[in-house]
This record gives sequence, structure tokens and C-alpha cells, in this order.
Amino acid sequence: MKASAITTTTSQPAAGWHLGKRVQTALMPQGMLGLAVASHHIAPRAHQKYLHEDSLAAMFEDFVEKQGQTQDGGVPKVGVVFFSGSSPLTFALEELQRPEQASLYDPGLSTKDHVLQRNAHPAHMSLQDLAWLKSKGAFDAPSQDISEPLVAAFLDRFFPLYSIVDRDSFVQLHEQQKLPWILLHAVCFIGATFCDSSVVHKAGFKSRWHMRRLYYDKAKVMFDVGYETNRVTLLQTVLVLSFWGPQMQSYWNPCSWIGFAVTIAESLGINRYNPSAQVDARTKGLLRRLWWTLAVRDAYCAALLGRPFRINIAQCDTEMPKLSDFNHDASRTGTACDHDCHTHCLYQIEMVKLSLILRKVVELRFGPSTNPTTVDELHRLSDKWQAELPQELDWSQNSASNNVLASSLRIIFNHHLIFIHMGKPSTADDLGAGVDVDSTSFKIAESAAQSISMTALTLMTNSMVGLMPHEIFPGFFIAGIVFYRRFRQSQDGYAQLYRAALDNCQMVINEARERWDPALWAVKIFDFLLSGAGSVKTAAPAVQWHNEATVTETPLAEDSQVEQDTTEALALPDYNALHSINFESPQFLDGNNQFSDILLMPSYFGPTTDAWFRNDLSFL
Repeated sequence: MKASAITTTTSQPAAGWHLGKRVQTALMPQGMLGLAVASHHIAPRAHQKYLHEDSLAAMFEDFVEKQGQTQDGGVPKVGVVFFSGSSPLTFALEELQRPEQASLYDPGLSTKDHVLQRNAHPAHMSLQDLAWLKSKGAFDAPSQDISEPLVAAFLDRFFPLYSIVDRDSFVQLHEQQKLPWILLHAVCFIGATFCDSSVVHKAGFKSRWHMRRLYYDKAKVMFDVGYETNRVTLLQTVLVLSFWGPQMQSYWNPCSWIGFAVTIAESLGINRYNPSAQVDARTKGLLRRLWWTLAVRDAYCAALLGRPFRINIAQCDTEMPKLSDFNHDASRTGTACDHDCHTHCLYQIEMVKLSLILRKVVELRFGPSTNPTTVDELHRLSDKWQAELPQELDWSQNSASNNVLASSLRIIFNHHLIFIHMGKPSTADDLGAGVDVDSTSFKIAESAAQSISMTALTLMTNSMVGLMPHEIFPGFFIAGIVFYRRFRQSQDGYAQLYRAALDNCQMVINEARERWDPALWAVKIFDFLLSGAGSVKTAAPAVQWHNEATVTETPLAEDSQVEQDTTEALALPDYNALHSINFESPQFLDGNNQFSDILLMPSYFGPTTDAWFRNDLSFL
């Protein structure tokens, strides 16, 4: 393996070390650089050495670095981001008489040969910013008793679902206490999300929320101040931070973190296929996994929160993930865990495929009416995906209690079926109609909801909720809505059966509320709807079930909205909601929230025409 001499930040200081001390690591494998390197202060290159192998962007960056300090004496933060064919920079650099093998841009540029000054903070950081970070505890590493179980949860539960680091490199850096500060805090945050409850209480925290919040705040303050500048490290961090929130009326939510991640990923150029880039296979696999993990998160966060996709897939041509992008964990090959590792890789590949189908579903069902795709085509595409599932992930051949990943794909697949057969929220003109429960679309959606509900008991009795990927939980949310509609419309003994199925979905959502933040609002929404069930029998959420040309039944809309005056009017504390990140605190989980304040949840329940255009333009 090719090696390079680099200097890295000592992110977890040993006893007696002063703040921000750095140590030099020689001959570090190049595959580790995506984790270890921070490009705060880059030493000048031996330009002639790289003349025949650097990209044009790298040559330009070398030139800028050699210009020295700025006019005001400051040290410039240099970094050339990826630019596409439409950028004037592209045309300008093409004029350079370049070596035959030089490419326009090399995405591996951010992962090699950065040399840092020792015993110093990044050169761009002011003393005031460093003092602020220190006051916020950003340079306080958790004790080993706390960090070890959190890192173990990250590696054993999160990494198999979202492989955004090089595992071997990560473990080595953690053992040497050299993880970048911001990544350390992000890992502790996600470890607190996926770890057992005993870890939280043993660490002395009041609740899982308090533990997650501590490390989230530390990572976020470092991101806000701009301490870390290595783009791979930042991309890994913001992907992890997208698992926090959404906060009520705050611009800090999963979609905003995804937006930052997309910007960083595109600056690396990993959204485009670049065969001329001189990147080793290990680094190439890491970058490709990062991109497609981001694409999956973008699709499911946008669908859940009713927001536009941050990634324009039509302008991305990077290769689909392959098994070879994952098979670099030499320490586990041939061991008893090898089969599980193989299954984890297959799962992530299948999730990428599913996320691309979800994009088509959302574009058709909630996007512009000019979309040529039909419901029938989406259904066939979903069925084709299921038919081609690897045996290891085929839920019809695997027990739900023994195969978490197969069960996850089953739930997500049925979530897609419900979305396919659920149309846009109704307008004010058709609220008086009812749902045709005998229509093909409704039967398919109800069958998919039943399939999701059936998994609830297995997840609960086998304590599997904490092991599941977060993409499954919207499935229980949307399935609960289907059952609520049937419960509200049933006039016979079947109503209690639908209510029981709804309770199953609520049970899983409630169990997930400490780990999956949107569960807090999903629980309150169902409480709100069911609170008026006795006095307003005809009331129901106004979600219209549409049938395309392949469905013969005439689609009908729901009869009316829930009357909000049947519930007690409750007020929120007097906080600046736009900037607040405190609304998920347990002190606010006593129901003192107005339904109208839940602004970041999807419009499953059908607003009026004015509200549709005012609050839900994200669907258009």
C-alpha cells in the first residue's frame, strides 16, 4: 500500500498534554487519509515532483499557495473546489499546456500529502475563536469509560448501515487518540443514538436526549466556527449530524445538514464520474460510499419532511456502489463475521436502489403534474427490485427476528408502496368526498400498511428497535395514517381492528422517540387526531387516494379535516423559535405544543388550498 508522511491533529489528548497538541505520524497508509488529514495549514508542495501527476486544479492551488500572505497580513485559507464544465474556471484551466496525463480535477486531492504544523492550532483560527471553543468543551474528550461503548455502538450498529469511514483507519486513529475533534464528537453523538440505555445511565446522563445533545452541540460549534477544514472529515461529520432533529421552526434540521453535505461532496467532485482521477481503490471506495450514503439520506429526509431533494440526480453520473467498494476490511475477511459484513454491504447497495425509486415516487405523486411516469410503472419498478433481491436480504426466505436488514428492507419497500398509491393532499374543493375502500390503490396501500404493522411485535419483543436503520420509522408513521383513516370510516366491529393496527405502529414510534427525533412529532400528531375521535366521527385527515389509468375504480377524496377546536389550545414557551434547538428537550415533551407549530413534518393530513400554497411548495 502506498504510504505518505503526514502530520495529524491529536484530537484526544493524553493526561498532561496541553490543548490542541499535534503529533507527527509517518508512513500512514494512504487509505487512512480520508479520516486523519485536516487541511488547515498546507505546506508547499514539491511542485516538480507532482508536475506530471497532479490535476490542473492542484497545479492552480500550488500557484495560489506560493503567493504568500494577504495584504492585511492574514494567512489565506486555500482550497480549490470542484467546478463543472459550465464554470469559467474550467475554460480558463483548459488553456494551460498541461501534461498528457493530468486531469482537470482529482477528488483524491483532499486526502493526500497535507502536512500540518506541530503543536499549533489551525493557522486560520483566532485566539478568540479558540477560547470560545474551549469554553464550550470542544477540546474536552470523553473519558475512556464513556467513549469506548459509544465508539463500539458506532462501529457495530451504525457503520454496518452507513459505512462512511474506513473502518481499519478509524479504529487505528481512535486507539492512537488521533481522531479529528469534530469527528470524535459526531461519533459520540451517533453512538449515544444507537447504544444501549445502560450506557447512557452508566455515563451519568439524565436521558439519552441529554447525552446526544451534549455531543451534537460540541460538533456543531466546531462546524460553526470552522475549526476543521478537511472536506472528507466535514462530509462525514455533517452526514452524522443529519440524524439530529428536526427542530421546530428552526433552520437546523436534517435537510439543512444534508444541504451542507451536498455542497461539501460536490466540492470534492464525488458526484461526477472521473476516470482520469488518480485515486487508489481504497479511497475511491470510501468516496463512493460517502456519496451514495448522502444520496440515501437526502431522499428519505426530503420525503419525510416534505422538502425538495438537495441532490439533483440528473446531474450526477458517479458509478453505483459495488461490493468492491466495501471489501477492504482485511481484518474481518474469512472470519465468522465475514458473512454478516457481506450482508451489510448488500443492504447498503439495495438501499441506494430503493432511494432512487423513492425519488421517482415523490416526483410523481407530489411533484409537477407534467411528470410522464405512471403509478403502474413505479409499481412494476418496485416489484422488479424485490424480485432481484439477494437471497441474504429476501424477507420471504429469512426470519424477521434473525435478519434485521431483511426486515428493514421489507418495511421500507412497503412504505414505498403506500407512497405510490397516496396522492397529493386534497384541496378545499373536494374535502366532502369519501375514500373508496374498494379501489385497487386503497387495497394495495392497506395491504402494505398491514405488512408494516405485522413487524411491530417482532421488533418490540426482540428489542430490535435500537438496531434498525432510521429509514424504517417513516414506514410506521405512514402506515399508522392508513389505519387511522380506516378506523375513522369504519362503522362496524372492524374499527377496533384498525385501531389495534394503529396502536402497533404507535408502539414502535414511541419506542424510537429517544433515537429518532421525528417520532416526538409523530406521537403528538396521532394524539391530536385521536383526541377528537369520539366527538367528531366523520372527521378524518384529508389525504386523497388516487388511481391511475391501470386502476378501474373511481378515486374519491376524504370527507373532511379534523376539527382542531375539539382539542385544548396549548401555548409554547416564549423562545426565539427560529434559532432555538431546545424544543426536543424532555422538558417540552409534556404535550404543550400546538399542532400548527410542527412546521417541518410532511403534509399527510391535507391543509386548505391557501395553506397548501403557503406551507408546502416543497412538493412542487
